[in-house]
Amino acid sequence: MDYLPTTTNLSETGITRKISFVLDALCIPCNIVVAFHHDHIFVPYTMRLKALSALTSLGTGE
Repeated sequence: MDYLPTTTNLSETGITRKISFVLDALCIPCNIVVAFHHDHIFVPYTMRLKALSALTSLGTGE
């Protein structure tokens, strides 16, 4: 299991939408589970590094 440590503002909306759009553009299927304290994004194991790279760059605004 890999982690993408980040904190978001509770007033932000559309975060899971942005994540799913980024992964969809790279043809990476995902299941997003939203919980009270943590959200989880499940992607195929063989695509995990590509997904982490894409989501990391999303967080840095690249």
